[in-house]
Amino acid sequence: MSDAVARPLRAAFIANGDPRDLRTWSGTPRHMLEAIEKRVDMRLVVQSLWPAWYRPLGRALKLLSGRRFEYSWSACFSGIAARRTIRRLEAAKPDVVFAVALTDMAYLFAGSLPVVYITDAVIPDLLEYYEMFQAISPTAKRRAAEAEREAFEAALLLHVPSAWAARSAIEKQGVPADRVVEIAWGANMPFQARAPRTLGAGPLRLLFVGTHWDRKGGPVALDLAAELTRRGIDCRLDVVGCTADVAPGSTAANVTFHGFVDKGTQAGTTMLDTLYAEANLFVLPTLAEAYGIVFAEAAHHGLPSLAYATGGVTSVVKDGETGILLPLGATAADFADQVEALVQSPERYAALSRAALADARERLNWDVWAERLERAVVARIGQTQPAH
Repeated sequence: MSDAVARPLRAAFIANGDPRDLRTWSGTPRHMLEAIEKRVDMRLVVQSLWPAWYRPLGRALKLLSGRRFEYSWSACFSGIAARRTIRRLEAAKPDVVFAVALTDMAYLFAGSLPVVYITDAVIPDLLEYYEMFQAISPTAKRRAAEAEREAFEAALLLHVPSAWAARSAIEKQGVPADRVVEIAWGANMPFQARAPRTLGAGPLRLLFVGTHWDRKGGPVALDLAAELTRRGIDCRLDVVGCTADVAPGSTAANVTFHGFVDKGTQAGTTMLDTLYAEANLFVLPTLAEAYGIVFAEAAHHGLPSLAYATGGVTSVVKDGETGILLPLGATAADFADQVEALVQSPERYAALSRAALADARERLNWDVWAERLERAVVARIGQTQPAH
């Protein structure tokens, strides 16, 4: 498309929910949209994806089938529901449709629109990796993987944020390597320059942010705080996203559960900023994580991260540079060894903080993401145009 390089891309944007709503996928589509809108001619933003009857009726059918029918992977059921949205997308005549986490609709317009499919994990990994998907029937799982494969085969590009997802897309879903674009995602908060952290006097402050207590490694974080206390290291653990009832027994005096904090409110944003500002280390020993936007948010505050080396985490946190990653199965005592070593080496801690801030500015940044993705899309469109 020779004129595409001389003018902004005409684009449409669609997500699995209203992309302008911070409650959709923790605000990730909104931050993507705001960044990419600066660089393209955005012709259409689909804010109402499905008709009102789609999910209630689909859930009812799912319950009636004993949860074996997955309505979002039914080409007949979803195809009828998607007709209006697909007609709107086609009428916009975009050079590219940015489709965020949208396999359950993207396969329905596979081949009819130039789609950049954006996801943090492919279906085979989701089905194997996350316990929440285990109840889905084998038939629904197979259809989900097939639908995703259809979408990927017809897509202009597949964009993922991690080496883990890129490798799976190529090996498990057969996407050609030259159509997989790996670009790190940013933090779901505005970027601002901050000074590197140093370890000063006072208790060591640990911050945990996650709503799925067991999967996110909450018990390990609690045990870490207890282990550090046993070693004579004065510490505090702040837990965001969960209440104290997730933990058995009484809560230790140095642990504070803040519950869910809504970033869509000024009070919630202020509270989170304060907790990040007061923390020394971000601790999230998650057992399964496709990416982990919270690690990018920690980096934006200059916080080194402690986590397991799993899933997409290894692409957000640079082990030994912006944080410390331990293998799955490492104990709270193993994490405590790492923390104790940092306490004894303030220079190393400061270096981790400086590197985290640099990474937030240069890589884990939505404006950087948008520039790199736009460049990849323009190059791909150029490759698909017939020679004159």
